[in-house]
Amino acid sequence: MQIFFIGSQAPGLSEATISATPEIALSSEDYQFDANTKIQRTASFEQNLIEAVQAKPAVEIENHKNEQEPLKFHFAEHEVLFDLASLAQQDEAAFEELKRLLADIMVNPIKVTIGSKDQSQLLLFKNLELDFLAYKELSERLEMLAKLDHETESQKALAQQDRDRIRTVIASLHARLERGQETVLGGTALKSLDLNRKDFELELDSLFTSVGFDSDMPVTGAT
Repeated sequence: MQIFFIGSQAPGLSEATISATPEIALSSEDYQFDANTKIQRTASFEQNLIEAVQAKPAVEIENHKNEQEPLKFHFAEHEVLFDLASLAQQDEAAFEELKRLLADIMVNPIKVTIGSKDQSQLLLFKNLELDFLAYKELSERLEMLAKLDHETESQKALAQQDRDRIRTVIASLHARLERGQETVLGGTALKSLDLNRKDFELELDSLFTSVGFDSDMPVTGAT
């Protein structure tokens, strides 16, 4: 899996091509704080942390040659495919499948990997006794949302109003993940977002209704 960080963007997310970087897997057992390497938390050092985290590369997304190609999402060792074009069929089943995908992105366990470009941030987080793995997990979920947002914006089979509604939902979830990252940077322990699947699906139902999607107003095709 290719990994990168995502900066604050709302609601649209930038477009480019994913850069391949070497990766190494890191488990929670491997990630231990070493008191001998801890450095003093001065104001200037914490400012360096903020600058290092904010200096993230631009989000880069692979351009699909075939607009009908299903999107691929990986959770642990499992691959999930989703075809955005199916939403243009005005089929409630496709609408529900989108909500399941969003729940997967926000809740399903994922495998956290660390690229070679992440090593300086890893050391910085370790020195401040901040949980880099939790931060990185949220970053990977942000990456998936960015991918879905980009493809939604590019999906011409959908009416503009439907693309806007879906992207508004994505932007809301994006903001929630970024708040989680801010919690980690504040030194508070965070186990992902600690979301219960069924409770979150109810939240998604409410969120979709709030932007204009409900059982009486199915996703529509482009006109």
